[in-house]
Amino acid sequence: MHQDKPAPLSEIRIAEERIVYENSYGRLYDDEVVFEPQGVPGTYVRWQWRAPYSVAVLPVIGGRHALLVEVYRHSARAVSPEAVMGFGTAELDPEAVAGKELAEELGLVVPGELQPTGVVHPDPAFAAHPHHCFIAWLDEVGGEVSPAPELSEVIVGVRSVDLLSARPDFHDHVQDAVTLVLLYQARDQILGRAEARDRLGGAALRDGGRPGRPAGP
Repeated sequence: MHQDKPAPLSEIRIAEERIVYENSYGRLYDDEVVFEPQGVPGTYVRWQWRAPYSVAVLPVIGGRHALLVEVYRHSARAVSPEAVMGFGTAELDPEAVAGKELAEELGLVVPGELQPTGVVHPDPAFAAHPHHCFIAWLDEVGGEVSPAPELSEVIVGVRSVDLLSARPDFHDHVQDAVTLVLLYQARDQILGRAEARDRLGGAALRDGGRPGRPAGP
């Protein structure tokens, strides 16, 4: 019986690391590389953040409404609605950092644990950097949210998104990939639990009931 030969392993091998710029946040490399298995030389740009990881956390109020911070992003020269995000540190685990960022950017303190929903790499071609994602399920928010961000962050407002609208409109105005992942994860969990409860004869959640503490991603 004829079998195809396995394809040769392809990789971009670093022949020489070359730092062309660095600051307190990270380093920009313009590496001398070899494209294998052809052995063709070339160059490849990559960015390496100094932080070991980042976090992203989406607060969901009453099992229906997600809160996004509206942040002015320098590169886009525009305001971007996003989940709460921040750099991690070696001294704190991702959940602790996510809770800290929630308190700073929205003034929210979550009673209990955050729900981890996975780790994503938004741009592995340019910056292989893990984002630990969480959802914060809250029954309600008492009083006004009170952001106290770092001086390097420009938060211009807070936006509420209805996760249970018939046609979710957040993909029309949200461009950040990590935020979109979290929004769809939260929506899928709420709708999935509603459908499960419907099948069991329980009350549906589509009118805003809280799904409770999810068991896992």
